[in-house]
Amino acid sequence: MKSDKLNTQYKTYLEGNFDISSNEIHQIGFKLGKHLSLNEIHAVDWNEMVPGTMGMGHVFDKIKTSEKSHLIDTFYEDANRLNRLVEDINNNASVIEALRYVNSVKVIDEMSWLNHRLVTYNLVGEYIGNKWLQGWYVRNLNIVSNILDIADSDDRILVIYGYAHNKLLREMFNQNPEIELIDPLDYIGKLK
Repeated sequence: MKSDKLNTQYKTYLEGNFDISSNEIHQIGFKLGKHLSLNEIHAVDWNEMVPGTMGMGHVFDKIKTSEKSHLIDTFYEDANRLNRLVEDINNNASVIEALRYVNSVKVIDEMSWLNHRLVTYNLVGEYIGNKWLQGWYVRNLNIVSNILDIADSDDRILVIYGYAHNKLLREMFNQNPEIELIDPLDYIGKLK
């Protein structure tokens, strides 16, 4: 979602004329923005195809006809298992419990490995799994750059992203000595 569209919706929400969805942008971003009297919310995602990279579907298409075709089934089994766990917690627990769960080290590490396992999906002489990972890293690097572009030295910034990005974004921010990264669990843990 681009910043202009996002802020048009946000302004309509502030005026009381926008029905928010269950999306975390609306449920957390809009509500928290209103609570903090923010005039705007920034969209920082970047999701374009990087030259020389491959989409996951293309990686899987190439793997299907190789000796590593079994990896696809394992990937989908693990992805479905993780998604079912998250869906179950979303359906049966409070929002706070769900946020604690998806921000736990266990879930962050599992989701990170789900994506990073594509490093094992390379064929002899063809780094096809790595071609997807290159695009994934560029996307996350560009997200970090977009956040840094809008930040002033004394800003406090809440970044709302899907849990697949969590580990990589944390690692990238932690490398910047000018940034103090605060674990959301420190705050989520205090919420009731």
